[in-house]
Amino acid sequence: MREGGTAAQQRMIVSVFGVDRPGIVAAVSQILAETQCSIVDINQTVVQGKFAMVLIADASHARDSIASLKERFRGEGERLGVRIYAQREDLFNAMHRV
Repeated sequence: MREGGTAAQQRMIVSVFGVDRPGIVAAVSQILAETQCSIVDINQTVVQGKFAMVLIADASHARDSIASLKERFRGEGERLGVRIYAQREDLFNAMHRV
């Protein structure tokens, strides 16, 4: 992702949902680390064997585009048997404005 833009344009929201298993947080973190993204905030829980996680990542120094990251997350989600969604924070905020 290129430098510049507002903070919300340089951050992304990553959501993960599925059946709990070892390695989910590690896999998502690995993709972010490999692309020079930093986790700004993270929250995860397991409820009766169901895993849910939402994180905010700083993508201002990312080596890949958001589209490329989304594709990597999709493939990793398939491998792990979970759904991984990623979108720019500004778009997320606009979609959830009341």
